[in-house]
Amino acid sequence: MEERLAVATIAADIGIWDLDVRSDSLLWCYHCAKIFGAPLEPGRWKESVFERIHVEDRKRVKSAMAAALHPSGTGVFDSEYRIVRPDGKTRWIASNGKAFFEHVKGKRTAIRFLGTLLDRTEQTAPLSDHGLLSKSSFLETVEELDTASSDEHFCQSSPVTVDRGRPATTASPALFGGGQL
Repeated sequence: MEERLAVATIAADIGIWDLDVRSDSLLWCYHCAKIFGAPLEPGRWKESVFERIHVEDRKRVKSAMAAALHPSGTGVFDSEYRIVRPDGKTRWIASNGKAFFEHVKGKRTAIRFLGTLLDRTEQTAPLSDHGLLSKSSFLETVEELDTASSDEHFCQSSPVTVDRGRPATTASPALFGGGQL
């Protein structure tokens, strides 16, 4: 089973990380280092990781980690954020994890935090380097468009007829001229 997991993570280019919460030591695989653009500095995993997380995303990621590790929490970690690699390139990362708990001296305590990293830059390119929009900027733009669309001079709608005989990749003149084909 372990060999199949290794093959699957390599094929999917998924990185796996494993934090021993009690000793505060982090192990991460080659793919995590590849995604982040450099290996972790020994004894400085927190600094190494959080220095690379984009400044606008850092607080949110720290809060999500703290919530996952909180004794009354579910232990689930699910976060998407940007990192800035040592070469200056910004990458979008999806990270999922699970904290494992034990009862220590009668208190529920996180002992292990295990998860994955996936570089989603290609899937989120319109919001990242290519579109120069953060998620918050994108949402602000959508809200502005929604507000502006109520202005009749900004957006005029016209009926559009879909030509089902054309391939989906072909643009219909009806989309641009408002007329029927």
